[in-house]
Amino acid sequence: AISGYTQPDQADIVRRITVGAAAGDAFHLPVQRLRAALADAPWVENIAVSHDWPNGLVVRVTEATPVAIAVTPVGERWLVSERGRVLSADPPGGKELPEMIYPAAIAGEWVKGVDRRGPLRIASALSADVRGAVRGLRVEDGVLVGRLATTNTELRFGQPIDLWRKGRALDAILASATTQKTLAKTAYIDLSNAQRPV
Repeated sequence: AISGYTQPDQADIVRRITVGAAAGDAFHLPVQRLRAALADAPWVENIAVSHDWPNGLVVRVTEATPVAIAVTPVGERWLVSERGRVLSADPPGGKELPEMIYPAAIAGEWVKGVDRRGPLRIASALSADVRGAVRGLRVEDGVLVGRLATTNTELRFGQPIDLWRKGRALDAILASATTQKTLAKTAYIDLSNAQRPV
């Protein structure tokens, strides 16, 4: 029994699991073989395997959750998971996620390097309410920057460190009614010091 996977390549994933499961028996679960069979499937985040006595096997697939959209110079849009894996092309009408500038993407590759991981880490740190409002995340001269989509307000995160706190600080600022009233006139929000945003 296979559950938890809903992506368009579901039939291929079911086939891989079925073939890999044949290596198991009543005493040994084929967990490593199944993980190896699914290693290049970007949307498979994890699997849980258990016996269904006497002769069955239960495989629960956990799908990756997209937290950002990688936008390439030619305008391609790719979903990226929190762990940093490029999942697939962003379907039209998909959910609003932060956009990060990315040179080129291929489904299944991993986002590597501080210039690319920094934007992904801040995207992961933002609340669901704020994620869709952030665009153009990138590292320039060692500094992480972006902008708000609605007002074009520049976001200055400073060096790509302590990003969870910086994300929480941005959430708090944008949740403030006072901020909402003045945001249209705000040129930038400086979050380089998460304790004292400006």
